[in-house]
Amino acid sequence: MGFWSGTGCGREPPLIAGGLGTCCGLVAICLLVVGNHVKDANKDAADYDYKHATCSVMSTTLSSYLDKQQAGKSRTVYTCSLIVTTSLTGDRNFTLAGTANENGCIQFGSQCDYTVPRNCQGDCWVVYDGDNIVGISIMSKAATEALRTGINIAFVVIAIILFVCCCLTCCCAIVSGTLQILEERDGGDGGAAPSEQ
Repeated sequence: MGFWSGTGCGREPPLIAGGLGTCCGLVAICLLVVGNHVKDANKDAADYDYKHATCSVMSTTLSSYLDKQQAGKSRTVYTCSLIVTTSLTGDRNFTLAGTANENGCIQFGSQCDYTVPRNCQGDCWVVYDGDNIVGISIMSKAATEALRTGINIAFVVIAIILFVCCCLTCCCAIVSGTLQILEERDGGDGGAAPSEQ
């Protein structure tokens, strides 16, 4: 049996192993870049001031899409876009992405009528950068920062795992290439053995 056969590290074609390692490395770099971007966005938003307010729904738009899952299964996902005003900003309108189900929007509960302006209300936060209004949020500043920090940590952890996989796969490519060379050399030496007279 030759060296370059079977399964396991060093037994796969070196080009495939090297390609997988390179792919893992590139994905790891991309995740680190995205994670760093999230971290920078969190720093930029650190000086924002979140002021608690009451949001009133003026109108809504319900939409849905089909989410394909494993084994050929799928489920319908519902989303709701709300036009709201706040108790701090008068009649100025903001767009808010909210939760929904097959019956309609449920961002501020299901016991009100979303088709009637100001009938549905709930907690929200107006985001200020100095005296300028940046937007509104359904989460407080602490919750928003915790979410962004969690996302950043997740990106970094996944990137580290992929980077380790990249290193291991590239090592396997080197081992695989070495075994292939040894097998070819072994085969060549066997075919060139001189015969005795």
